[in-house]
Amino acid sequence: RVIRDLTLRPGQFVRRYVEGERTGVVGPIKYALLSLTASVIAGQLGREPVSPDLSPEDLAWRQALEAAHDLRAYIALLVLIPTAMVQRTLFWRRPFNLAETYVFLAYVMGHWFWLWTLEVLLPNSIAALPPVAFLRAALLYVYVPWAVCGFYGSRSLSVIARALVIVPTFAAWLTIGLRIAMVGWESGLRW
Repeated sequence: RVIRDLTLRPGQFVRRYVEGERTGVVGPIKYALLSLTASVIAGQLGREPVSPDLSPEDLAWRQALEAAHDLRAYIALLVLIPTAMVQRTLFWRRPFNLAETYVFLAYVMGHWFWLWTLEVLLPNSIAALPPVAFLRAALLYVYVPWAVCGFYGSRSLSVIARALVIVPTFAAWLTIGLRIAMVGWESGLRW
């Protein structure tokens, strides 16, 4: 039910959840964790096999780098907090508080990670095609504003324009979070 409703009516689904209709529904954090974990597993399945020519030390480094790459996907959940703050600021006259805005983002971005998981499962020859990257970006810039319009109950140009700010805000916070994580991880390796 959650996947169906987040695909067909994402904003209305989250609004109903926030308003208390929660029977038979997976919570937003569990949903986002599940979708992130599926994307990490899909990414692992799509990796090239390890060369048998690698030395044990090189193999250990490669496995450590792959593990760090997998774990950094979970930073997305933390990045939703400042993104929710920006969204709450953009829609400050609306009745939803910061926690409810975080619930919205956890569901919507969690659903987006399911779509990304499907892309990861595509053969590299298809996934590398420019139309696939364009389609992914286009879907994100259509899906998020559509969900925002449903969540706030308005399709006005003002709501759509503010909704279009949410996607690059999330991307910017995610980039910053990943950079901080990688710098911290690399500095930990030097110890």
